[in-house]
Amino acid sequence: YWYHAAAVQGSPRAEAVLGKLYEHGQGVPQDYRNAAYWYRQAAAQGDADAEDHLGFLYLDGRGMPQRYASAYKWFILAKANAKLRSKEYRLASRAMRRLAAHMTPVQIAHAQAAADRWWRERDGQP
Repeated sequence: YWYHAAAVQGSPRAEAVLGKLYEHGQGVPQDYRNAAYWYRQAAAQGDADAEDHLGFLYLDGRGMPQRYASAYKWFILAKANAKLRSKEYRLASRAMRRLAAHMTPVQIAHAQAAADRWWRERDGQP
């Protein structure tokens, strides 16, 4: 209840936690679409943990179609927003290396371009 109330008010930490609760079915029914929704809300505010989890949802195709380029984009964003040597930074780096083995250079370039667009749109730049 408290996480939902805080998430509705725009707390990125509460949004990310609510995403995890839906992803794992803890205290709420397991629902990957709701998990992705709350992770996106937190990611819009630069929460690296939420970005990392979104990457894994896309990587595994949970609650959305499996898309390597989308997963890679979220891992790029998570790595950029995480503190160096943090858990999220290490997870995103490892996932990016694993994904790159299954992607073409063009797919990787598209993922990087999508991450660049996300940053510009979030920051209100053209």
